[in-house]
Amino acid sequence: MKKVLIFGSGSIGNHFANACRKLNLSVSVTDISISALLRMKNKIYPFRYSKWDNMISLINYNEVFKLKEKFDLIIIGTPPATHYKLVLKIFDKLTFKKLLVEKPFATYRSKLDKKKLKLLSNKKKIFVGYNHSVSESFLYYQDVIRKIKKKDILKINVSWREGWKGILNAHFWNKDEFSSYLGNLSQGGGSIHEHSHGIHFLVCLSEILNFKLSNELINFNFFKKKNKKIFYDNYVNINWKNDDFIINYISDLISEPADKFICIYTLKKKYELIFNYKKTCDFVKITNLNSNLIKLRYFKKTRSTDFLNEIKHIMSINNNQKYKNSFINLEKGLETQILINSFCKNA
Repeated sequence: MKKVLIFGSGSIGNHFANACRKLNLSVSVTDISISALLRMKNKIYPFRYSKWDNMISLINYNEVFKLKEKFDLIIIGTPPATHYKLVLKIFDKLTFKKLLVEKPFATYRSKLDKKKLKLLSNKKKIFVGYNHSVSESFLYYQDVIRKIKKKDILKINVSWREGWKGILNAHFWNKDEFSSYLGNLSQGGGSIHEHSHGIHFLVCLSEILNFKLSNELINFNFFKKKNKKIFYDNYVNINWKNDDFIINYISDLISEPADKFICIYTLKKKYELIFNYKKTCDFVKITNLNSNLIKLRYFKKTRSTDFLNEIKHIMSINNNQKYKNSFINLEKGLETQILINSFCKNA
């Protein structure tokens, strides 16, 4: 049986533990907080999945780096500010084949040695957890839009908007957004970090459609303050204007219900990918702007589907070419992080 070790027993740690167990993987979870591990076992996991899975092993953090066994996959599901140092320690202390770092890779304040990270990724395959980019819906969507000629594109819109209600429901042990890193921009929270799936999609689209994001951009942030200090960005709107078309990115922590989509306008057609429609599916909608004919393709899903697809994807990658082509490889994760950092530079 393949072995998985998960760092972090919060919301993401539970999602990954459940997904790995559904795939019949051996799962161990560790956390710097013993109380967090007990909360996972006694509250979060039974609440989400009806009962605790006794096949999941809980490991004291003080003992985890003494382990001698070889893991097929190690997952980092801790707060973003801890990711980079933990990556380095895992490479130094543990034996493993692949490493998954939950998104975002770091915070905008993290000082990363990108050359060192790339050298490490040549030794072991490092993934960054932008799971929507390996979803069935996006795999279908990318095949469709690859046929678009760049000269025909008029505008690209990407929206990743979801208010605190949905986020706090998934982190029900927190009183409000200020109770954890989620509401702290400097610790990897706020709209620009938490909703960076949308930024990652811009990185993916730039490769699929063969365009570059211009250095010239218009950036608008609305910051939420507490006691006169900036805690997080509540709303972000970023626009690029290059020689060919307009790109517009919007993210917020206000919208209810959540509104997450990609939309590409061309001279003749409109290509839409809508995520989590009524929490039951993703769907792709292609509209002929001349005839108004519409083509729809639905992809049924639950929340756990996102994580199942991600783990399946990682486990299926067995050579360097597949890794290079993966949208969740380290290179794409770092490209996304560079954009996050540039958007936050004036914060």
